[in-house]
Amino acid sequence: HLREEEVAKLTKELKECREELTKEKSERKADQNKQVSDHKTEAARLDDEMRKGRAKREQQVQELQEALEDEKKGRTQDMRDLSERLMAEEATREKEAKGLADALADLRRRLDVTWTAARDSIHGLTQDVKLISDQMIRASSTWSGFRSECLMSTQPSPKMMSSPRASFPPTIATLPGTTAAEGLGS
Repeated sequence: HLREEEVAKLTKELKECREELTKEKSERKADQNKQVSDHKTEAARLDDEMRKGRAKREQQVQELQEALEDEKKGRTQDMRDLSERLMAEEATREKEAKGLADALADLRRRLDVTWTAARDSIHGLTQDVKLISDQMIRASSTWSGFRSECLMSTQPSPKMMSSPRASFPPTIATLPGTTAAEGLGS
């Protein structure tokens, strides 16, 4: 009987162990299922976040590319406008430079003509002064050889002796510039 009790006790113990094992298995299975479910949920969440992150990055890249394209177009237009302004300025400066070069050439031509005319005029004046000087030297020598005391008009006449002018000396009675000393500066 002891044996039966022992067998019953062992059977009961075996049954409890099996129940406990079944319970543990079901708990582990539930725990595994929960973990798998949690992992799947986490993986789905991570996939969703990665998809959203990729979409956001793609949108940012797209926006940056559009901004870059807009900036490129803007700068290209600015460069085109600047190039056109520089070309217009260059054309204006070129016209001004050509005008200045033409004016300078015309001025140089006029100065050459004026200088030639002035040189010819100075040469003519020099020749005229030489001629006048020669004539004055001849007139001076002729005048210095002329004796004004021999002129009758400078001598007092018997009629003039009685007039009040007769009392003036003959040099005072002469007109200024009529003697060689006064008129010719000799």
